[in-house]
Amino acid sequence: MSRGIPPLDLMFLLAERVTQPSHVGALMILASPRGAPRDYVARLVARYRAIEPKPPFNLVPVIPVVGRPTWREAAEPDMRYHVRHLALPVPGREAQLWELVEELHAVPLDREQPLFRIQFIEGLAGGRFALYSQIHHAIIDGVSGLARTAAAFNDAPSARDLRAIYGLDSPPGKRRASTVKRHPLLRAVSGGRQQARALGDLTAFALHRLGGLLRPAAEEDAPQGSRLFSSARLPTNRPFSARRSFASFTVTAADVERIRKALGGTMNDVAMAIVDAGLSRYLAARGSPPSQPIVCMCPVNLRDKGDAEATIKVSAVFVAMGRPGESAARRLARISNNSAAAKAEMRGLSPDAALDLAVALYAAQEGAIALGVNALPPTANLVLSNTRFSDRPAWLGDARLKAFYPVSMIGGGIGLNVTFVSYDGRLDFGLVANQAAIPDTEKLARDCQRAFADLLRASSRPVTRLRRTR
Repeated sequence: MSRGIPPLDLMFLLAERVTQPSHVGALMILASPRGAPRDYVARLVARYRAIEPKPPFNLVPVIPVVGRPTWREAAEPDMRYHVRHLALPVPGREAQLWELVEELHAVPLDREQPLFRIQFIEGLAGGRFALYSQIHHAIIDGVSGLARTAAAFNDAPSARDLRAIYGLDSPPGKRRASTVKRHPLLRAVSGGRQQARALGDLTAFALHRLGGLLRPAAEEDAPQGSRLFSSARLPTNRPFSARRSFASFTVTAADVERIRKALGGTMNDVAMAIVDAGLSRYLAARGSPPSQPIVCMCPVNLRDKGDAEATIKVSAVFVAMGRPGESAARRLARISNNSAAAKAEMRGLSPDAALDLAVALYAAQEGAIALGVNALPPTANLVLSNTRFSDRPAWLGDARLKAFYPVSMIGGGIGLNVTFVSYDGRLDFGLVANQAAIPDTEKLARDCQRAFADLLRASSRPVTRLRRTR
């Protein structure tokens, strides 16, 4: 039995190449239970290999030269390929783990096998071990991926309850009421109307953005909506090498809430301000300071509540961030204004139009790259996204989860991806970069932490806020 591959999912398969693997990942740090045997991790590996993959983790893509691309069920998944057991050399420092993740993350998944891989890595200092997962972006997005990962964890330690993300039953995707229990002809008419509305929405959106580019700048602090193909070309937009750079850092959710309450904005706005100032500082130290606002692409979730269907349902907004040299407080206020304006534009699109916009932008940028054309300005200089895992501690079987660092993909000519996960009172940030552009993400992570400290200091002082959007 086979099923068709939706357009955006297919885009991630078609755009994949040696220098641009299209999988997303997560690096989870776990603590073995007290009194665990020396072969504790080896036993976990054996139990994982015995778990049968279920859809979509038992499917492989079939992309014919002529005909419809489809998913088909794999004949016999090789579980020794899908579940690996690795170990760090002594002394098992986190820097060694980051280097291993860089190497693993740069290797594309084997398309002759279902598109996932799990790596158990032991030997971390303090008796800890790691679980690093790779799942192709064609079968999962950040929201559905985290929902499925959370379902594999326990609310309390239980050695008997060991689950794997690839062995869980797939929840059915929500279907729109307009397409349920209707004659095929009526469904076709309804689908045509939806696409006609989507085309109208996209045309109006494009004209509005084009008008914004052609009109002279209005009030200096006026909010800006999404910036399309108007980003400066920064080092993060250099051609990709086949190597990746990875680092992480953590801040407390309480400190972010303190900043948000004092200075305004959302949690995601605060994160953008941290990364914006950190990246500006990093680039300045390398002799290429930004001369205009950095543009950040922020994925927007298009899923209904409870929808974890195995496909991609996201679009994106493109937010102009702070101006060079701005204070921490003003930077956050400007980002908050621009982000709100971009999201308001997105809310004006139908779900079909928002998804079509994501496909069109990704296809345009990837097409230009494939043809070797650099005439198009970058869509953005970095990607930043966030997901929520759990507000409480979680266990994989009886091993406690200590940290959850996203290890996302880079693509579309954007060589820096920053994703953070909310877990147990902390925000864990994972930074993935094109190593040819940012070889030392550890330094970038430190610059982001300095920017966070600046925001904390600013949150204790009175500030003058920029005009807010209505």
